[in-house]
Amino acid sequence: MGIVKKGVTLLHFDETYHYQRKLQSYSHECIDFTDLEGTRLFCDGQSLKVIKRKLLSRKQKGITFIGSGDYHYVTYLLLNEIKLPFALLLFDHHTDLDDSAIGRNMPISCGSWLSFAIKDNPFLTKAIIIGPKWTEKQEIEKVKVIPYTPENHPFILQQFQQIQNDFVYISVDKDVLKKGEAVTNWDQGTMSAATLLFYLRTILNEKKVIGLDVCGEAPRKRLAFSFLEDRMTNKNETINLNILKMCLRNPHVYETNQFA
Repeated sequence: MGIVKKGVTLLHFDETYHYQRKLQSYSHECIDFTDLEGTRLFCDGQSLKVIKRKLLSRKQKGITFIGSGDYHYVTYLLLNEIKLPFALLLFDHHTDLDDSAIGRNMPISCGSWLSFAIKDNPFLTKAIIIGPKWTEKQEIEKVKVIPYTPENHPFILQQFQQIQNDFVYISVDKDVLKKGEAVTNWDQGTMSAATLLFYLRTILNEKKVIGLDVCGEAPRKRLAFSFLEDRMTNKNETINLNILKMCLRNPHVYETNQFA
């Protein structure tokens, strides 16, 4: 049980991670996409091929820091690297299940990538989404949507125990967290950082986690005053560091050749 500790990757779609110096102090691999056009929110087909190629060329796989939630569709590519049956555990304030693009030759987006993954990935057998709003889609084949409230806590833990797959991939969008604990460029949920870390620790201790990614950064250039930028960076970096440390010190390391 545990997480594959084969490496940490930082994806640079903008300059966000350049300011998270404590995160950069950990051994990691960088992939630069700052000059790649057609990537924010929606990703055109050619750019998606470039991202896929660069991801496949990385030397180590395990924990990926994606950047802003605008690029959460990268998880679609990371999931496609897994070549055995697995369940996805997604912490997100949105379902990312917009299926309007499917069949209409529209590009994948941060709001539709999970619909694409369900359609295209034969190894993805179950997706559990924790944290969306009540108004979003609740019943879709292979998908369980659980809006987060403290009252739902026992039910969420029960769902963890009922995961039948031997392998689990975790994706975290920090917009699942309440304002004040993280700063994103999307509307946010009500979960505390402590609760998120508790859920992650539970999964790491009980399941065979074969990969994890984190997004939900707020690009620094969106704020005009440096002290606000620093405060934002510190909040988000602290969460990133807590997630990373939890993964790296987990004593149960599961090694597998599940990737292509």
